[in-house]
Amino acid sequence: MRQISCLIVDDEPPFVQRLSGFFEKWRGQGTPFVLAGATCSSREALRLGLELKPDIVITDMVMPELNGIELVRMLKEALPGTEFIILSAYSEFNYAKQAIEINVSDYLVKIPLKEADVYAALEKARSVVLQREEKERKYHNLSYIVKDNLHRIRKQLVEELVRGDIQPRTMEQRAGELLTSFQPANYCCLTVRIDEEEQFRSMYGREDQKKLKYGMLNIIEEVLSQAGDGFACELEPNLFTAFVALKEKSTSALEQRMYETGLDMQVNIKKYLRQFVSVGSSQVHAGWDAAGRAYRQALLALGDSFYTGCGSVITQTRRFHYDEEEAGQFRKSVRRIADGLTPLQAEASRRELEQLMRSFRGKVPPAALLEALREFITDMDRKLPGTTGLSAEPTAYIAGLLHWEQALAALDASWQRAFVLLEESDIHPEIRKAVAFIAENVAEPLSLGLVAEHIKMNANYVSELFKKELGENFTDYVNRLRVEKAIQLLNSSRDYSNLELAQSVGIQTEKYFCTLFKKYTGTSPQKYVKPRILK
Repeated sequence: MRQISCLIVDDEPPFVQRLSGFFEKWRGQGTPFVLAGATCSSREALRLGLELKPDIVITDMVMPELNGIELVRMLKEALPGTEFIILSAYSEFNYAKQAIEINVSDYLVKIPLKEADVYAALEKARSVVLQREEKERKYHNLSYIVKDNLHRIRKQLVEELVRGDIQPRTMEQRAGELLTSFQPANYCCLTVRIDEEEQFRSMYGREDQKKLKYGMLNIIEEVLSQAGDGFACELEPNLFTAFVALKEKSTSALEQRMYETGLDMQVNIKKYLRQFVSVGSSQVHAGWDAAGRAYRQALLALGDSFYTGCGSVITQTRRFHYDEEEAGQFRKSVRRIADGLTPLQAEASRRELEQLMRSFRGKVPPAALLEALREFITDMDRKLPGTTGLSAEPTAYIAGLLHWEQALAALDASWQRAFVLLEESDIHPEIRKAVAFIAENVAEPLSLGLVAEHIKMNANYVSELFKKELGENFTDYVNRLRVEKAIQLLNSSRDYSNLELAQSVGIQTEKYFCTLFKKYTGTSPQKYVKPRILK
């Protein structure tokens, strides 16, 4: 049973005590009325009313400071859901008329004050409170249904718009379906993605997800209204799309406004729904025919959050600048690592691939980087069966990686499984010793004879074992390892000359070192891409 909280206000303590006694008696009878507070001061009543927000206020008519009519008027403005009962020692029509004018629930004469009359007045007021709440609940549900249908209509319309299926002239005719005053002049598109989507889906059932997304749409549109005229819809699962016509004119002001709008969305969605989102923004556009272009720009900006991480707001001036030549070099280098991947080379390949990814961070479009990783994981699953631990195809697996850290963590998990399998593999134990010795002494002069002597085996037999177990001869293996070491040095903060690099990895001539480096990387040491420090 819904409890009804009440506040008593009367400047005469005996009446306050008597009314309070009624509530004490009713409490033992299990009635719905609960006394939340009582006071003999109308000023104190104003404070208590705003603090307690009671369902019903019972107040005397004639009091010092504020009379009953003044108190009711002030509280009604702040508490539209509260009902009022006025008590008066006078039965004059003038008082009753004033009470009627301010629409109080009831008007009772205090002398004599009958318990039955007070209870009946409370029941009448309670009925109004409950009816109002039921009406608001139904309105809220109806509003939810109407808005949900509106967002469905918007979704279909925006889908056709960004695909270019609607001509600008047709869109002008159908723009009323958006139910907004949005005009396609001086506008931007934003894409808002729920971060940690997998966790979002696992933590909430379908209905809860729907409610949370509905709340996000409301917050997004509320924030848009502060920037200009706009609307939003969930264009793809867990991805919201918004268009907003801006008031600012200068390019810098528009850019700043979109950045601040994205931040406001993040802050409010986190505050009220405890969800994290990333936001991408387009350039400023005009005309319905530019909507598709604006949407694609916002998507690409959002894609840059792959490198910047969760909770990013990326406008066009904050985007990364990618180079197709560098993307090609990255794919080629990943391909080379994959080609040389063997169980015994797993550790060296892991180090090289991690260094390569760090070198190209923020320089390769996320889609190109993920495609190269997809190909690598496919090869890894083929060459080191069972190491990736994939339950799905690599394509689906890679598509779920939204951030840089996720990609590194996924690769690291695959490597860890590879090392477990390596310990259980049937690779010749003496070759393992040879590989460990080479790794420790890669910067020193190395020969097949020196390695054979270390593992106490015939040099010719060691040569045969290298080819059989590792898939490449001794010289190629050592040269490749030295180039990998040189790449690690290049990726450090220090600048090396070609000769310094050569000598640091055990090669005495600069010319031979450069020849080897180009053979394995496709470029010279000094042209090799160094990592960019992200701010």
